[in-house]
Amino acid sequence: MSENQEPGTPETSQEVTAPAASAWDDLDYGYVGNPTSKLDERGRLKLPAEFKTFTERKYGKAQGRMQIPEELRTKAELSGEVKVSGEGGFIRVTSLKKLRERAEKDELTPEMLDSLGGQDL
Repeated sequence: MSENQEPGTPETSQEVTAPAASAWDDLDYGYVGNPTSKLDERGRLKLPAEFKTFTERKYGKAQGRMQIPEELRTKAELSGEVKVSGEGGFIRVTSLKKLRERAEKDELTPEMLDSLGGQDL
């Protein structure tokens, strides 16, 4: 017990405490959004700025690029422009070309249109 401490009160630590948590530290979710990005000729995804910032803040360092293995690039037909979807702790990368082809081919059903009714689209 220190000399200025009242009896029955716990001793205070003399250790250095970390600064208060910021908004990024408090997030229960991770990547959010749906930006467009590019894969370079070596199969590296250029992380969108908001994803890079989150990665850097949450995990320490971010180099701005993420390598996607050749097997995955081939199977998903990934090259050039891609759509990057933030899904919590995961990032989904989809070929922008394939998304556009599918959007042109698939017509919206009445059920789909009804589900979009309140979205102000």
